[in-house]
Amino acid sequence: MVAGEDFFPGDGIRYLALEPGEVLTEILLPPPAGKGLFVKFRPQNNLDFATFTLSLVLAEKSGGARIVVASVASKPLRARQAETMLEKGAPAAEVARQAGKELPLVSFVRGSVEFKKQVLVAYMTEAMVALRGERLK
Repeated sequence: MVAGEDFFPGDGIRYLALEPGEVLTEILLPPPAGKGLFVKFRPQNNLDFATFTLSLVLAEKSGGARIVVASVASKPLRARQAETMLEKGAPAAEVARQAGKELPLVSFVRGSVEFKKQVLVAYMTEAMVALRGERLK
């Protein structure tokens, strides 16, 4: 069994943590530890490939918050410092800005890194506000 975070090595050589001859037969995902959402950002709805994806879970208990972004590097990325801020109740805009600073986006496919960070921070802020039931300030 391989943990989800370890399944995508991101080393540029192997894209999945499978040994030769191994076959993936099932994926077991625990239920999220709170409310969450998934966003697939595509500037044009006729494209299948995302500019980025965002998965966000608000924690009901300590250690349960998750901010994961994919399609921006060789593996999905977590914003761990921003997750800690989210758990402590920091304002959504501050959490999103921290995530934008700490996530090492590298892919220039379907948009520049700067464009992706700007849009990602905006979407992340709106998502956190919506999940918390707040109003955007």
